[in-house]
Amino acid sequence: MNVRRFIPILRPIPFLLLVPLIAPSVPRALATQHIPDIRRSIAGPIVVIPSQVRIGEWPVQVGTLPLGGPSPYLFAGHESRMGTVVPTPDIHDIQAATLSPDGKLIAYVASEGVVVADRSGHKLGVEENARGFRWSPDGASLALLMGKSASRPDAAAGLGIWDLKRKAKRYHRRDVDRISWGANDTLYYGLGGGYWSIQPGNRSPSRTWHHGIEVSPDGLYSLDRVRGYWSGYRIVHDRTGVDVSSPTFAALGSFTLKHTAEPFWIKGSAHLLCVSVCGLWPNADSTRWECRTGVVDVLKSKLLAWWSGMSLGPSADGKSVWITDGYAVMPWIFHGFSTGVPSMQDVIVGSAAGRHPDEIRVRASTREWTSRNLSNERNAVARSYVLRAGDSISSPYETGPPITLVEILSSGLAVFRVDTRAYSVTSPHNRQPEPGFYEVGKAGIVINTNSKDGGYITEVSVVP
Repeated sequence: MNVRRFIPILRPIPFLLLVPLIAPSVPRALATQHIPDIRRSIAGPIVVIPSQVRIGEWPVQVGTLPLGGPSPYLFAGHESRMGTVVPTPDIHDIQAATLSPDGKLIAYVASEGVVVADRSGHKLGVEENARGFRWSPDGASLALLMGKSASRPDAAAGLGIWDLKRKAKRYHRRDVDRISWGANDTLYYGLGGGYWSIQPGNRSPSRTWHHGIEVSPDGLYSLDRVRGYWSGYRIVHDRTGVDVSSPTFAALGSFTLKHTAEPFWIKGSAHLLCVSVCGLWPNADSTRWECRTGVVDVLKSKLLAWWSGMSLGPSADGKSVWITDGYAVMPWIFHGFSTGVPSMQDVIVGSAAGRHPDEIRVRASTREWTSRNLSNERNAVARSYVLRAGDSISSPYETGPPITLVEILSSGLAVFRVDTRAYSVTSPHNRQPEPGFYEVGKAGIVINTNSKDGGYITEVSVVP
């Protein structure tokens, strides 16, 4: 099976296979699309293990690395086809290798457990009963996933935190199945059907209201790997519980999804997500196979940039993404896309000054219509909402996309995102900042479902 030109992600969580695939013909060089604000420059490094770059059971080609080879390779700087082999300590059956955020250390998952070494191969420490890990954002600690494995059938399951500077470890004996670090050194983990967190300075965990362990830097959204889910990863607006996976992936274009690499939040942004998919893309008279990696503003479901090729994952410092088409391996720096996370002081000062309040009151009135009766007032329903950025007004019909608040301009003016594939919008007195986004004030907008025989009309206005 020829699968040289498309690759899965290489991180401690393996690539998700949705269907077997055969690599088609694509251009040899990586094509770059829609990148006005991104510069190619010296990027942070990444480590790749050829044997762990797989689609299903088949290893795939990355540059000129030996197909299926067990040794880790380092990519750094600019575009390349051949990485540099990394000296490893005396360990066996390496399953994962990830650089620390400063790029100086490498943590491995091997038959000996989780091993930390420097880039010269000098072993600094080992946790024999760990089977997975995640680096903390500052690189000072490792979160450890403890538990049974083929070589350690009697190991106790749980969560560990390994402080590398203090050379200290502490453990939480819980049945943890996945772990991640969030903003402000908060550690998130999955436990049964819920999600928990450990705040810095606290030894006891607490249940969190997030819907996943990968939490956006501003805390508005979370994502998690979900077995059997259509994309493999579910993205949720945590305050309302609204699933935003479909519009996030749809931002890459109209395609039939076949497989996806693990998405990741862009470091230093508010809610920008790097997503990478392969699938069938329609042409004028046919379909073609293509892989795309892009930056999506999850709040606006807006694609900010995309490149041809499959993501290998973020650089060690989280400021770049490494992409390959099986021939070239190229980093792209997230320059110009750090939207920033406002501090609590910024929110307080802004609210006190009357600028950008953090919530707004909205009225939505919905009525049914048919081709025979365009205004059935008997079924009119009016509701009031108090919304924050990211909150939505429910669709009038069960499967319809929500109407999402993306920005509060003042106490009487806001911007909403409306899916124009599902709705038509009448906004005679309001400005449309860009396609699919509408300013809404006291006068409001009228949203009508796109249908010939019947549907719903919703009038949305801001209540000062």
